[in-house]
Amino acid sequence: MNKIEAITPRPGGRLLPLVLPLRHDREEFADWGWIRDATGEIVYQAKLPCCSNSEEANEHRRNKTDPCQPRVDALLHAFECEAKLRDLMALCYSEANRLANHGSGGLEKLVMSQLYDAANATKSFLSGQNTQLSDAQRSEQRHGSS
Repeated sequence: MNKIEAITPRPGGRLLPLVLPLRHDREEFADWGWIRDATGEIVYQAKLPCCSNSEEANEHRRNKTDPCQPRVDALLHAFECEAKLRDLMALCYSEANRLANHGSGGLEKLVMSQLYDAANATKSFLSGQNTQLSDAQRSEQRHGSS
């Protein structure tokens, strides 16, 4: 099981590591939008209203579908992406350290430096300290997003 370093509030105010993988709870009596971690703990609930009216909600009840599915899918994808970024960051540090200890050529030093830069940038991004925006992000901020 993989653990995300962020802590998650649990019932009773406890803060525990979020244990991956996460899953959408689709058991018969689960509430809409429940997300559980690998230990079975409910770690999040996509908040209602997921339906625009009671007719739509009743249709989901009849079909035994979750109207919060798009939100749940987006959240699960975001957590999967974060875990993959953390794995990639760790690999970059590991390979940079390997080159630092065993490489001596100019190309190896260049690659080592680029690996450290990539790992540090990822670490900064994941910790919320990334203040640099790409051109696409700046353009999106200026023009708004849908």
